[in-house]
Amino acid sequence: MSRFVIELLGLEKGKAYGFHEYVFNLLNYFYEHRGDIRYSNIVIWCKESEKELFGQFGDKFEIKGFNYSSYLKKHWLQTFLPIKYRLCKEDLLFSPGNISGIVRCSTEILTIHDLLFKRKDWLPSRLMRWQREILIPISIRNADKIVAISEFTKNDVEHFYPKSKGKIEVIYNSFNFSKYVGEEASKIGAPYFLAISTNADYKNQKTILEAYKEYCIKGGRKKMVIVGKLNDGTEAYNVYQSMPAEVKMNVVWMSGISNEELGAFYRDASCFISASKFEGLGMPVVEAMSFGTPVLLSDIPPHREVSMNLGDYFEPTDVKTLSEKMLNMDFERRDYGERIRSKFSEENTSAKYVELINQIYVKTHLGGAILRLRFNDYRLTINHATVLEERRMVA
Repeated sequence: MSRFVIELLGLEKGKAYGFHEYVFNLLNYFYEHRGDIRYSNIVIWCKESEKELFGQFGDKFEIKGFNYSSYLKKHWLQTFLPIKYRLCKEDLLFSPGNISGIVRCSTEILTIHDLLFKRKDWLPSRLMRWQREILIPISIRNADKIVAISEFTKNDVEHFYPKSKGKIEVIYNSFNFSKYVGEEASKIGAPYFLAISTNADYKNQKTILEAYKEYCIKGGRKKMVIVGKLNDGTEAYNVYQSMPAEVKMNVVWMSGISNEELGAFYRDASCFISASKFEGLGMPVVEAMSFGTPVLLSDIPPHREVSMNLGDYFEPTDVKTLSEKMLNMDFERRDYGERIRSKFSEENTSAKYVELINQIYVKTHLGGAILRLRFNDYRLTINHATVLEERRMVA
């Protein structure tokens, strides 16, 4: 009995929104197309306290929860569980979060979202960088197939780990555009700019806020809506606190919103802005463009890739250019919504995961069966030849 194991020990509610969306869009597709996946059992390994997140899949998937309280214990489980449950070559272990266990027991798929840790200025935590410097090369070496979520990420992985060439496939993150159907009207009131990001410095909220201040000084009247949190001590926090009161009052911070509310923000925004210095993909860009919302994007390769060069671009730290574009760009709705939805459709994202999973199944199961048939044919041929030789000697 073959098992397809999805290792989600690192997923926690309320953390890493983009990863959470990626995982559940993919799981929903696997659930809806369970009959297309060849493996006998689908098993999810998760943190015990997060089991309820996966309850909706319980009638088709086996959900196993495990207790741990530290990153070290989590990684120990990543290594120990394949041994404990005796995974073998005919089983498939899917690690969608950049890192797998140290010991290889089964066939493995690894998804790499980004190699941010290679940019120490943008990931200042030495501990996090060291963990990834040690564990990601091992994970890449053990993987039979690596999924990169963009061409940029694929090129990045091949640049830093040349031995990965030949086993990387680009599959974009899956999107559930239907979750925004029936969205409510925005409660902010148009017109406004929209940005969605964490407060990590490389996400560069600082540049957006500085440009917005310049925009207001030059006579701009649109509000600035930022979906994310403002944390003390960040570059964005310092810029926000230094804003004149009349500018600050027009900056609206939102968090913990529903899909319906987010859909309304995308739909009603005059423009979506991302000033990020680094991305693996850039899911909010895709979502905003699916509504036909104009986009102002920092000129980095992932933004160019996912926007199909259809956006308006600026250098990530060029406050003056961004503020001028905010004042003078055409805010009419764009006609690229259908093109974006087609590029990132389920057929071009989640369905490709199922194709890859089934290709591996065929290789590991039918390939072994063919070898066994060949061995049996060889054995029958030898036996037949022996019988003929014995008959000849008797004659």
